[in-house]
Order: sequence, then structure tokens, then C-alpha cells
Amino acid sequence: MGEIADAMLSGLFCAECGGVFDDHDEPGYPRYCCIDNPREECRPPTTATASRPGIPARKPKTQAQRDRRKRARKRYRANRKAKQHNQSRETTMDPTANLEEQLRIAQHIMEIDEAEQIDPTEAYRLAELVEALHNWILGGGFLPKEWNDARRTR
Repeated sequence: MGEIADAMLSGLFCAECGGVFDDHDEPGYPRYCCIDNPREECRPPTTATASRPGIPARKPKTQAQRDRRKRARKRYRANRKAKQHNQSRETTMDPTANLEEQLRIAQHIMEIDEAEQIDPTEAYRLAELVEALHNWILGGGFLPKEWNDARRTR
């Protein structure tokens, strides 16, 4: 830490405003001149004055500024919520197992007679797997083993 911060922590300077105590005593703990000997700079700020000496008081916010801040907070909360949701989901997958399941479902669908109906849950699962593998590869994930082996044999 800096020398001033050390002096504030040791009690040589006021821990609030940095003022030097007249007794030049260093008790080893932070002291406040506003408690022992009130000074103008250590008095709590009023609404009309600034929080620190020399800094002008804030101007009141306009309605447009308040609305913009409200929208920004709302976006921040939504982004934070989405990030937490994404982190809570499992972020790793096995592309080889995904491809095997896709092929198994596709083969089952192709074996269905014209009279039979395709199970909607199976079709949805296939679409879900295709999309997951697509996002995995676009996100920098590795290819399924069968695809890598086929690329190497060419």
C-alpha cells in the first residue's frame, strides 16, 4: 500500500478525509477526525452539497436519462440471466455419439412403411441432434470420429 493509506490505517491521518491529527499520535488503528474533532470536510454531505469537497453536486437526471438507465439495467439482467442459463447447461458433448444416434433415428425413419406414421418425438429428437452437432462444430468443437477417419483416408 501507499504511505498515505498506511498512515490512515495506523491512525496518523484521518481515515475519512486524510487530515493530519494535531497530536501526531499513531495508535495503530484507523481514527476519524469527524468523531474526535469535527471538521468541515468530514461532515456527512447534505443533498445540496457534494459528497467530497471540491466536487460539484450532481445535476438531477432527466426522464430520458432515467429511462435509458432503466433499459440498460433490464438488458444487463437479461444478459446475466441468459449467461447463467447457458453456464448451467452441459457445455460438452460427444459428437460421435450424437452422429450415431442421428444415424440410428434416420435409419428407423427410413424403414417405416408408407402406412405407418413417423413418431413426432423421434423427428424432433433428430432435429435437436442435428442442430446440436451443427452448433458444436460452428463453435469450434471437433468432428465425429467417423468423419475424421473418412477425411484421413482420402
